Amino acid sequence: MRVCFANATRIDFDGKIEYVKFDCEVSKCAGDPASEDEFLERVCAGGGCDVVVTKEVPVTGELIARFPASVKLLVEGGTGFNNINLAAATARGITVCNCPNYSTAAVAQLVVTFALNFSASLHSQMRMLQAGDRSNFTQRLQVQIVSNVWCVCQHAHEDRKRESISRTEKEGKKERERENKRERHEVKEREKEIGGGGEGWESQ
Repeated sequence: MRVCFANATRIDFDGKIEYVKFDCEVSKCAGDPASEDEFLERVCAGGGCDVVVTKEVPVTGELIARFPASVKLLVEGGTGFNNINLAAATARGITVCNCPNYSTAAVAQLVVTFALNFSASLHSQMRMLQAGDRSNFTQRLQVQIVSNVWCVCQHAHEDRKRESISRTEKEGKKERERENKRERHEVKEREKEIGGGGEGWESQ
């Protein structure tokens, strides 16, 4: 079996694909093909390939119709395959698949980054600073800083208040326990006195 990476540079952008793990012949073509003819030359080189792996390059019906009969699988090295003419591939009996988990974490991170950027007007602030305009800091950010400091102080005050109440409640509980213990002791002492007097009266 022979696998053709039609534009390996785009697919293996970070150089981490371990081609040696492929248990077959691998053809790596650098850069995007400049035309459909060049794309076809890469696919047909060496007598034709069984698998074509590409990324973000239009694979039209006309191009698929010119593929050699050896091609059985067409792989899009990404999540979408809107760049591939599925009807033409089906007509040629070529299976089309993609990489559904490609860059899932990176996309999620980018979305969160955009959300934070829009919520904080980061881009507009950067453009203002590049132009030497620091009015946003004096007009808005200082107010926000003061507000944040006030919130921190308020939270600290509430924490100290809760600690004071908790300490007072603990001290009150201990005092009640001491009082109860003192009362129990006094009751026992009275019981002893009454018991001792009763024995003396009976002996008389």
